[in-house]
Amino acid sequence: PKSGGKRKKTRTHKEDEVAKEEYDAAPKSFIIKRGKVGLFMRELLQNLRELMYPYTALKLKESKKNSLKDFLGVAGQFGVTHMQILTQTESGNYLKLVKNPKGPTMTLKIDEYSLSKDVVSYQQAMKKNNKIFSTTLQAPPLLIMNGFGSKPEGDPHKILSLMIQSMFPPIKVQSMNLSACKRVVLFNLAVNPETGEEEVEFRHFGISARQRAVNKSIKKLVNNKKIPDMSKFNDLADFFLHNKSGAYSSESEIDDIPESKITLPEDYQDKKKDTQVAIKLHELGPRLRMRLVKIEEGFCRGNVVFHRFINKSKQEVKKQVDSLKSKRELKEKRKLQQEENVQ
Repeated sequence: PKSGGKRKKTRTHKEDEVAKEEYDAAPKSFIIKRGKVGLFMRELLQNLRELMYPYTALKLKESKKNSLKDFLGVAGQFGVTHMQILTQTESGNYLKLVKNPKGPTMTLKIDEYSLSKDVVSYQQAMKKNNKIFSTTLQAPPLLIMNGFGSKPEGDPHKILSLMIQSMFPPIKVQSMNLSACKRVVLFNLAVNPETGEEEVEFRHFGISARQRAVNKSIKKLVNNKKIPDMSKFNDLADFFLHNKSGAYSSESEIDDIPESKITLPEDYQDKKKDTQVAIKLHELGPRLRMRLVKIEEGFCRGNVVFHRFINKSKQEVKKQVDSLKSKRELKEKRKLQQEENVQ
């Protein structure tokens, strides 16, 4: 607009509208606890909320008076499609994955877990720049699943895989913006060699792109604010060559792994299009190792489709279904009778 004239709107909000449409269409979760849980489980609760952000409430308030029905009622208003419920008993820690509003419900026993702060504390590179609520966590995670594809239809772990997939927004390769690929979550189904049982391993990684074929020592010299101690080296070349090794860890250098090198199809982070980079994953945490214990048809109740420790015959299952059906019918009958009495 001309100077001194009335300001005219020259920008549109198409990008904001697209982002809102994507947000509204994406699956969302309430992550809550039920009953008494310890300090570490409360920290794990917050870690899971940060992991599922931006499609969950980071500061969801809970009280002892709140029931699951209360959360379910609010969930419908805000388009929340799932619940993740942490519980703690004498026998262990559990995570329930629930589809709103009618189920099913998956119960997993948490055998081992590591909090985000513990995972990050072992990574020196992340220690310096760690911001638990940084731009990395602003973008939703990409979902990767391994070991579930070979399971037949109707297998408990196949049902679990469908539940997990429904909790994360689908990946649209054709329209996906590369700059939104900042982190990834991995669910791996594997057999524990010690127990012989199938377990679900969960990991959470941040994604970064590094300039290809840059020596680790050169990076150290360029990136560090302090000049490294070179008194133990006779020649400058010794400093650049002494770090070479053949091992890799979650935070190791990856320039020598051919599969990690790509040519960027568009600008990514601070790297320009057509630049050759090495993709690196740095672990953000938390880590979880779990076993699927139970599958129920309803919302935290209903017919038990699968139970790891209890096997029922067809007659026992039929008896249980008939019993639940008769209880529901009796409840409806009493409700109708009470309404007639009021009239």
